[in-house]
Amino acid sequence: MKGLEQYNLFDLKAIHWNLSTEALYQAAVERGEGVVAKNGPLVVNTAPYTGRSPNDKFIVREVSSADKIWWGKVNQPIEPDQFVKLHNRFADYARGKELFAQDLFVCADPAQRVPIRVVSELAWHSLFARYMFIRPTPAELLAHEPQFTVITFPGFKADPKLDGTRSEVVIAVNLAARLILIGGSSYAGETKKSIFSILNYLLPVQNVLSMHCSANFGPNGDSALFYGLSGTGKTTLSADPERTLIGDDEHGWNENGVFNFEGGCYAKVIKLRRDKEPEIFATTERFGTLLENVLIDPDSRALDLDSDEITENTRASYPIDFIPNATLEGRGGHPKNIFFLAADASGVLPPISKLNADQAMYHFLSGYTIEKYKANVWLVNTGWSGGAYGVGKRMDIAHTRALLRAALSGKLENAPMTTDPVFGFQVPTQCPDVPSEVLIPRNTWADKSAYDEKAKILAREFIKNFSTEGFDKDVPASVVRAGPKAE
Repeated sequence: MKGLEQYNLFDLKAIHWNLSTEALYQAAVERGEGVVAKNGPLVVNTAPYTGRSPNDKFIVREVSSADKIWWGKVNQPIEPDQFVKLHNRFADYARGKELFAQDLFVCADPAQRVPIRVVSELAWHSLFARYMFIRPTPAELLAHEPQFTVITFPGFKADPKLDGTRSEVVIAVNLAARLILIGGSSYAGETKKSIFSILNYLLPVQNVLSMHCSANFGPNGDSALFYGLSGTGKTTLSADPERTLIGDDEHGWNENGVFNFEGGCYAKVIKLRRDKEPEIFATTERFGTLLENVLIDPDSRALDLDSDEITENTRASYPIDFIPNATLEGRGGHPKNIFFLAADASGVLPPISKLNADQAMYHFLSGYTIEKYKANVWLVNTGWSGGAYGVGKRMDIAHTRALLRAALSGKLENAPMTTDPVFGFQVPTQCPDVPSEVLIPRNTWADKSAYDEKAKILAREFIKNFSTEGFDKDVPASVVRAGPKAE
């Protein structure tokens, strides 16, 4: 019987290899890891850790990778001997325990495909991995040899004095050993983002751009990318009934086009509405969906998607084929349009504006690829309009979708434009199905002088951040000049 001895895991009670969704559901419920909600989703609670712990992530500083990593507050070093000691403590913790293992792939393009393994102590973590990564065929499974392995033990608590960590949570990445150890947190997003970090290391040297974005394509095969941090609308806006979903969060861009890293979606569901996001809402009402930290009535098992009692970061994990119009191939052509999504709480940025190549590089340092394939680049504000947070209101998603439709169809390219005096963007003054006053943010503010002052404050924040991160020393002068003007 196949074991896990190569990871120094011995004397285990059992190893459950590549269990199905149904078997993992049953195991999770029987082991008290979660409960089944009305209509069938599995609900779990990850408190006290309901989001990632970036300050608890470390990378082993070793000779083969040390000069390829941007060391600092994001990529914190840990010494090889510390990792060995930590690994040994993981092994001691695992003795006598029941473990679950899933053999999977990442990267939908066969040219970049990487076989991975996820070993967990929780059945639902194995289900999460099965959803989020690419499941092999039976034939592929027989030949599967993992290049990287994640071992995730939420019950293991790191000891800062023994392990050199910051807290009881640890994410330790050893690129030479091709091993990732996650302990102290049951938030499943740690596994997802750890594999993303590995791809961020592997792919650029293969001339592949790794991207935190969602992607889809239209009836004519025109791909679009949606970049943005959590909560800016990547998942929502890419799940468009008129277009085919490639993926909702992580992609690569190579000479063949765009490809999904993953096999599933990890959508925020706080205050989810059936009328606004029907495809995603439907996943919360079916067997198979995994819900993190969503409040559930203990008697009726009804979900309360509006509640942030546990966390505002409530999540749904599900296979990508739960979205009716998703491509199972996970690939699309070279993008024709790229959208940078920002949830601007200051209420300053326009709902949509067109960027030139230097502005695109300023706002996201990837202009070489954009320029090569002549993609249109748009900055989309899904945040506030009519005033800052607390005064204005969130941008109407119907207006945002109308703006995206106009951009994707080419209508916005020919629309009349005006230049934003502070940020230099080209801002359309007309768009079908969007009130013209919404397009120019200053017009939505009752106090125009307050808007002007807020715009200058935001511009200074952009300039300060660009300098603080050292970008102004690493890019052409034209890119620096493409930034906003604070005075």
